[in-house]
Amino acid sequence: MARPRGRPGVLARHQLRVPPGDLPTLHVGGWFDLFLRGTLANFTAMGGHLVVGPWSHADQSGVAGEVLHPGGSAQAIGLEQQQLRFLREQADEVPSSLPPVRLYVMGAGWRTEQEWPPARTDWQTWYFGPGGTLSRELPEAGSAEYVHDPHDPVPTIGGAILMAGGPDGGLSWQPGQRDQRPLDGRTDILRFTSPALTEDVEVTGPLTVVLHASTSAADTDFTAKLVDVHPDGRALNVADGVVRARYRSGMDSPGPVVPGEVHEYVIDVGATSLVFRAGHRIRVDIASSNFPCFDRNSGSGKPAGAVTEADFVRATQRVFFGPPHPSAIRLPVIPSPAGRNQ
Repeated sequence: MARPRGRPGVLARHQLRVPPGDLPTLHVGGWFDLFLRGTLANFTAMGGHLVVGPWSHADQSGVAGEVLHPGGSAQAIGLEQQQLRFLREQADEVPSSLPPVRLYVMGAGWRTEQEWPPARTDWQTWYFGPGGTLSRELPEAGSAEYVHDPHDPVPTIGGAILMAGGPDGGLSWQPGQRDQRPLDGRTDILRFTSPALTEDVEVTGPLTVVLHASTSAADTDFTAKLVDVHPDGRALNVADGVVRARYRSGMDSPGPVVPGEVHEYVIDVGATSLVFRAGHRIRVDIASSNFPCFDRNSGSGKPAGAVTEADFVRATQRVFFGPPHPSAIRLPVIPSPAGRNQ
């Protein structure tokens, strides 16, 4: 691995693992930026200042997929001027005047925070249940099944990706929020949906799905996608993630999958800041592919470099919910508008 480059003082202090906040850093990312996880991890480890907008990696216009976010562009907040101010203050060795954290809350606009994630976060568990329900109440024990065929993977539609275009010249591979209804006819996706919300719910922070599942294959993937379902039926993706079964304990600890055995999978679904409006529904989609955003798992258990399409295996996937296997999503909910720094 190449050694990091930078001012000698900064490098030396980083090697000494100084407390967060001691390093003069400005981290900039977007909710639909492929590298957002790294941006947030760097800020958490190094401190400094964080700016996250409704952007992809290459587009800071405030248009993310099919959604225009008013005042959401980098130009609207003078991002370049903020960067120059930050550099000038560091060169002059004066305290930075930038706020610690500045976020674009999709559906509400820009807001400053003192830390990431916000200290007032209400970490809520929303459970998967029978009939595709999503609720804060733990359901009775049960399961749901689907068949995954790597020859016919679930196609990518939007997200935090670094691609362009789409099949047949479409736009589905471009980043951002895009209507997921073209996938409605597929039977290889399990959809868990809340009742219509009676009040606004702001979700700001990292997202995690804990999935209890089994597979008939020697290896497989499980994907999770958070979706905002509008009253008119539009279903816009918010964030997504994937876990490969044999790496369920970490990339440094691969382990075999026993077909038919229930394992717990923790899926990093990324992070977001979005207001689910009253009347909308919160949905989580579970599948085993999101292609070509993620490569297809052959199901054979063979190393990726040795696999050909002749090795592809159909897999029967079963997701469990309720005790003793409570599959769920953990949502970072901001309790109420009162006291927010708008």
